[in-house]
Amino acid sequence: GGWAPVLPSSPQFITLGPLFHCLKEAFDSSFLAVCLSAVAETVISYPSSTINAQMAYNQAQELVGSGAEVLLVSAWIPWGPGVILLFLRNALAMCGLRLLSGPVQQTMRRLRVPESFRGLLSDFIASIGSGCLTTPLNQLYNYASTSQVYTHSGSFEQLRQLAAFLGTTYVSCGPAGEILGLRQSLVRDLMLRSLYTAAIFTLFGAIERICVLLWRLREKRL
Repeated sequence: GGWAPVLPSSPQFITLGPLFHCLKEAFDSSFLAVCLSAVAETVISYPSSTINAQMAYNQAQELVGSGAEVLLVSAWIPWGPGVILLFLRNALAMCGLRLLSGPVQQTMRRLRVPESFRGLLSDFIASIGSGCLTTPLNQLYNYASTSQVYTHSGSFEQLRQLAAFLGTTYVSCGPAGEILGLRQSLVRDLMLRSLYTAAIFTLFGAIERICVLLWRLREKRL
C-alpha cells in the first residue's frame, strides 16, 4: 500500500521546492509564489488527503457501530468539501520556510548564533510557528471532509458549523454555557502539529541547501 501516498507526495514536494523558486523568480514575489505553490499542492494532494481522512473516519464509525460512514471522494477530482481550508493550511505551512525563516535568521545573526546552525535553527523555529497556525485549519479540514451535514449546507451555515466545531473541540464550557477555559487538547494538538510541520520543512530545507551547495561545487569544478 506504499504507492498510494508516494505517488502524490513526489509532485507535492516539487511544488514546495522547484515550483516555488520558479514562481518567485517569475513574479519577483515570495508571497505570490507561496500562494500559487499552495494552489498546486492542494490540487495534487486533495484527493489522497481527503480519502485518507474519510477512511480513518469510517473505520472509527464502524468500530462504534454508528452507521455514520461517509462516501469517499473521487481520486480524480481535486476539489470538494474542505478544499479552501486545505489550501489555507498548505499556504500557512509553507510560510514558515519561505517567508518567516528569513526574518528569524536576521534575528539569529544579531544574537550571534553560529552561521553553521543559523539556517537549520531558523527553519525549525519558523516552521514551529507556522505549524501552530495550521493546527485549527487542519482540524477544520478534517471535519469538513468527513461531515455530511457540512457538505450539504450553505456557505453561512458551513461557517457556523466550523466555528461550533472549534468551540466544542477546544473550549471548555460549564452547565450554563459559560466559558471555563481552553481544553488540554489544544496544547496537545499544537505540539503535535507544530513538531510534525517543523520536522518536515526543516528536513526539506536542509536537503534543498545541500542540493544547492553540491550544484555550486559542481559549477566551480566545471
